[in-house]
Amino acid sequence: MKTQMSSKTTSCLKSSFAIAVVIALALAGCSSTQKSSDKKALKMDKGMQIADKGVIEANKEGMGTDNALMRANKKLVMEDFTLTYINQKLADGDIDRFTLQHPLTITERQMVFHMVALSYESHSSPGKTGPVFTREDIKKTKRLLTKSLNKAHPQNIIGFEVASEAGTTQGHVFASKGVLHWRFFKIRGVPYSKTSNPVEQKGAWRMVPGNGQRFHGSNKPRGSRQWTNWIEAKVNLPAPANLKTSRPKTERPNPGTAQTAPSPSQPGSSKTIAPENNAAELEEKLKFLKYLYENQLIDKREYEQKRKDLLNQYL
Repeated sequence: MKTQMSSKTTSCLKSSFAIAVVIALALAGCSSTQKSSDKKALKMDKGMQIADKGVIEANKEGMGTDNALMRANKKLVMEDFTLTYINQKLADGDIDRFTLQHPLTITERQMVFHMVALSYESHSSPGKTGPVFTREDIKKTKRLLTKSLNKAHPQNIIGFEVASEAGTTQGHVFASKGVLHWRFFKIRGVPYSKTSNPVEQKGAWRMVPGNGQRFHGSNKPRGSRQWTNWIEAKVNLPAPANLKTSRPKTERPNPGTAQTAPSPSQPGSSKTIAPENNAAELEEKLKFLKYLYENQLIDKREYEQKRKDLLNQYL
């Protein structure tokens, strides 16, 4: 009897010991799992910190682009002429793939050559070409277009809109690798296409390439394309044949007529006295000159020189 009870007791003790061992191992396993989880969580925290640093560095590196985008909102608006800096990444038609040559060294005379050389024809009147810009358009925009390219940010192109009696002419101009690009959306009030999708555009008119000019072409896997609203030409384009270079004729004095020197109050004298009604015109020109300087379209030296010229002219 005692022997049986002792055997049962021993068996129970063994069972209890086995259960205790199992519980201890389970608790050890839980502790190990917890430690492993803690290590993983610590690694994740470090990874997040590294990622945060990467984002901060990326933001620092992107500040140049952000500054360019901020400057891209810069706009010069006048009564019938608007200039806008546009970030090339926001422009369609393959412009984002160009390496822009900005700021561009181009003279006002070279700008006139380009503007005079641009011509187009309507599909409704094939063979009948006309100038894109009127003489008045060129006169009022040549200087500002030149200055806008002289001052352009390396990531921005120039948007322009010229309003005249013939209608509004709208487009982009930019330079890349020694070539000046002119892309038009509207000429004299007539849009190039009714759709803004460049793939589906069908022109109501087309540009007419002249000497030293060509259409812009693009090659893609789906096929090549020739842009009939986009003209390319070397920056140093030669003077076009249709450029008016004649000067106003001056009357030659009659040899038999005695010549008298003009008095200070007569036209043609070295300095004339400005009438009172010119005071408003002088004030308006000085304000406009200051506006150009404050918008960085002319530098301080040009501003001071032009201001001096205006004062000498009117006073």
